[in-house]
Amino acid sequence: MRFDNHPFNQVLELVKGTGCLELELEYSIYKYQPQSIFDIRATRNINFEGFSSGWLESVLSGLTGDEELALHSKIKQGKKVSHIPFIDLACSVEDIDLAKSSLRKVLPSHIYSGLIFYDSGRSLHAYGSCFLTKKKWIEFMGRILLSNFPDSETIVDNRWVGHRLLGGFSSLRWSSNSGHYQKLPEKILSGKNRGQARMALS
Repeated sequence: MRFDNHPFNQVLELVKGTGCLELELEYSIYKYQPQSIFDIRATRNINFEGFSSGWLESVLSGLTGDEELALHSKIKQGKKVSHIPFIDLACSVEDIDLAKSSLRKVLPSHIYSGLIFYDSGRSLHAYGSCFLTKKKWIEFMGRILLSNFPDSETIVDNRWVGHRLLGGFSSLRWSSNSGHYQKLPEKILSGKNRGQARMALS
């Protein structure tokens, strides 16, 4: 299985860039529960050394019919916990320019400039390229909620923000197994890169 445009690669490069091999990533196997307050979620940890495409393929192939895989924002180094900025957007790929414009207004430039967007099949996901302390992560979650301006189209999924603040971490889906979701998350290439991809396939 190929994961060329899967968010796995972005997270792998981000964590690898720390130069620390003693990190732990957090993920979960969950069951989709519409309109519920709390998740049905089995949380697990994996050492960075074991975080590979082989691990991802193994987890995906082991999911039962109603299960999905999600990566959490938490990165652990001993007792220290950091968070990768995650965003679950409520808008479609066609509205990516509006989403970017709204987020640019509420996020610090060093966070906004590092965002990479993915088509999840139902909406957009975004991943940051830095690490946040718990305090900064809570501030970040508040800021992305403010991207939903009055009398404008909803940009960020506000229920997702509420769930994640209650849970103490962000999470985004990495699978498409239960039938509720249309596809694996896929990186949205720039116009130039899309053209190069089409040429490579022709």
